[in-house]
Amino acid sequence: MNASTSPAAWGAYSRGERAILPFGGVTPGKDGVLAFTAGGVLAPGSDAQALEVRVNGKRLVTLDLTATPAVQQVAVPGTLLTGGLTTFEFRVD
Repeated sequence: MNASTSPAAWGAYSRGERAILPFGGVTPGKDGVLAFTAGGVLAPGSDAQALEVRVNGKRLVTLDLTATPAVQQVAVPGTLLTGGLTTFEFRVD
C-alpha cells in the first residue's frame, strides 16, 4: 500500500461540511473571478447538492452541484476584497 498523501491529478475529495482556503496577494478593491472545478456527492434521489461560497465571511453565492464535476466561475466584487489575506469558504448542507 502506498502511504503517499499527494492528491490525484484530478484533485481530491474533501471531508466535512466546510472547507476554508486562504489566499494572499489579492488586489484590494478590484473585481475578480473565483474559478474551480467541483461536483456534488448526491444522496439517493437527489439531483444536486447545494454549495455555499463565502469570501471573507460574507455569503457570495449558493451553487447547485451535480454529480458530474464541472468548472464553476463566481464573480467576486472588489468591495469584498480588502487586501492582505482573502479567505474563501465553501459549505455544504
